Amino acid sequence: DYLISRRGDLQYYDSTTWVGWYLASEIVANMDIFHSTYFYKHRGDYHLYLGPLWDNDLSFNNAIHFGDQTKVLMANQAFGYSAWFQRIRSDPWFKKACARHFSKLYEGGLDSLMLHYMDSVLEEIRPSVDLNYKRWKIWQLYNQDYYIYTTYDAVLEHVKKFIVERHAFLYRAFRH
Repeated sequence: DYLISRRGDLQYYDSTTWVGWYLASEIVANMDIFHSTYFYKHRGDYHLYLGPLWDNDLSFNNAIHFGDQTKVLMANQAFGYSAWFQRIRSDPWFKKACARHFSKLYEGGLDSLMLHYMDSVLEEIRPSVDLNYKRWKIWQLYNQDYYIYTTYDAVLEHVKKFIVERHAFLYRAFRH
């Protein structure tokens, strides 16, 4: 779907993994976008790949460090500010590729897909959720939490609201 820019150092990056990694990190507002990053390269292939995605404990507005992350680009505020990524992000081709791909996702129902998935697994995980709330005092503030909840349903409502507001913000941000 992406055609790599054949000028500068972008020619050495696998554009699919770079655009996908960045968008996935922004979609969930991963504060560790630059702090916990893996790169890899295949023998005989001159491209540098990004991935896999991981370390999402501070995603979905679950970090106290910088306040509400709903309407802030992680590329501008996340841990481990990255000069290498800011250079790539400033490339007109990369900007256009991110805007085009996110628009496709958003207009194709990204919110509905994510919200439906959350609802679809709830019945399956409900017994574990109930045991978790019985076993652990998760209504107390721990480590880096931004919010605390007394029920899992309250967590779900918060995350669902975040998803809808975050994606609307990203849709506007990537188009400008």
